Amino acid sequence: MRLDAQGEHILRWLRSALRLHVFLYFQYSPKPWQVGQFTINVVLAKNKRSPRHWGFAEKRKGRLGEGPRRIGHLIGAEDKWWHLKDDDPPVLALAWRPSSYRDPDAVLREAVEDVNRDVMTVLHRLGVLEASAAAPKTRGIAKTRGPKTR
Repeated sequence: MRLDAQGEHILRWLRSALRLHVFLYFQYSPKPWQVGQFTINVVLAKNKRSPRHWGFAEKRKGRLGEGPRRIGHLIGAEDKWWHLKDDDPPVLALAWRPSSYRDPDAVLREAVEDVNRDVMTVLHRLGVLEASAAAPKTRGIAKTRGPKTR
C-alpha cells in the first residue's frame, strides 16, 4: 500500500512521537448549549512532569513535534466530539452518539467503550502499546451537517 503525502507526513510524525510522553486531556465544550459534549486532546511532551503547553499545536515544517492533537485527527481525518445528550450535531466534525439516549447508564457505558477504543488505537499507532491485534473499528459515529443523524 502506498501512502499519499499527508499519510507520509503523519507516519513521520508518529515515528518521531515515540520519543515523547503521551497525556490525554478531556476537553469539554464550555458553551452552555453544548452541555455533555467533549473531545480528547492527545498531548505529546518531552518533559513527563510538565508538558510545554496544552494549547494549540505549533506547526513546523517536516514534523509536528510537541503539543496537543485532537484524537479524531490521529484516528482519522476529522475532529471527533462525543455527545452525552441528544442535541444538535456539530458542523464539519464526527459526532459520536449512543445507540439510544433512553438509559443514562447505557449512554455512559457506550461512551466509555468508544473512548477506550479510540485511545487504544492512538496508543498503538504511537507505539506506546504493542499491537497484538487490530484495533476494533469505532461505532456510533456520524459525520453530520445539518439535521441530526446517527
